[in-house]
Amino acid sequence: MADTLEIVRTKLFIDGRAVDATGGREYGQFNPARPKELVGHAALASEQDVDTAVRSAHAAFPKWAALSFAERAILLRAIAAALTANEADVAKRSRLFTREHGKITRETMMELSRLGDRFMLCASYADRLAKDEELQGPPFDTLVTRQPRGVAALIVPWNWPLSILGAKLPQALITGNTVVVKPAQNSALAPSLTLKIVAEMLPPGVLNIVTGSARDFGDGLVGNPLVRNVNFTGSISVGKHVM
Repeated sequence: MADTLEIVRTKLFIDGRAVDATGGREYGQFNPARPKELVGHAALASEQDVDTAVRSAHAAFPKWAALSFAERAILLRAIAAALTANEADVAKRSRLFTREHGKITRETMMELSRLGDRFMLCASYADRLAKDEELQGPPFDTLVTRQPRGVAALIVPWNWPLSILGAKLPQALITGNTVVVKPAQNSALAPSLTLKIVAEMLPPGVLNIVTGSARDFGDGLVGNPLVRNVNFTGSISVGKHVM
């Protein structure tokens, strides 16, 4: 099919808009099965871009946190429907995912559909999360209540990027946190296009997407004083560095 050979170009997504990286920097993504085959170009974020994304998420936090769990659940359900509403677009993103990643088509389709399922699952938790829990003593009674923490930095690996993100992103959103997502450098195209669908359905700044090399801006993301929560999946050595 003609679109399988399309050269894709993705941008950063910050404060409700798709934007170029500083200086228009980008990098190539190649098909791991055909190393000379260019699949597309992803924006190469700088520390300045990441700081802008974090500040955007921080600015959006008060209004997003002020929504009720039920109000946020309505948006999560709408996102779940939107992720798979356009079958042609899902198939196109799946083929792109296979070309940039090397995963077989059956698995890319599984990932794309599973993300929406995770949004629906988290939306179903809204009523339970909204209720305080009373734990009876002895030695004393305890009241458990839930409050959002602020900006969450979500870092996903290359192997199952959308499936693993499904265990991070909807959970952060339903609980009232705003987010900066960093996809893996070598599987950024299809995940970025998929996350853009999510981000466009949320208030500006609630979900921001930065792509590129952790060597360029990783410390600037996890070490930013406005980031209140880091969720990392990846290698042991990098995990130790993040910690």
